Amino acid sequence: MAKSIIVDTFEKFVVNVDHYMTTANGLNWRSGQYAFNLLVKVRPDIAELLRGSDFDPFHDDSRLPAFYSFVLRNW
Repeated sequence: MAKSIIVDTFEKFVVNVDHYMTTANGLNWRSGQYAFNLLVKVRPDIAELLRGSDFDPFHDDSRLPAFYSFVLRNW
């Protein structure tokens, strides 16, 4: 995870995930892993609602559109 990330809006959350995926990253996480792990850090309440659900992208990046939609509705 990047150092001291300030993610206080949904838009900043999405920008941060996009930035991570378009720059060289030392963690080598897939976008679904990074998005979920960042959500755990900045909005653990929403992450817990998603964990293990059909919207959880941690193991399946194809779930990212549904994940983002859920996160936006619940931000």
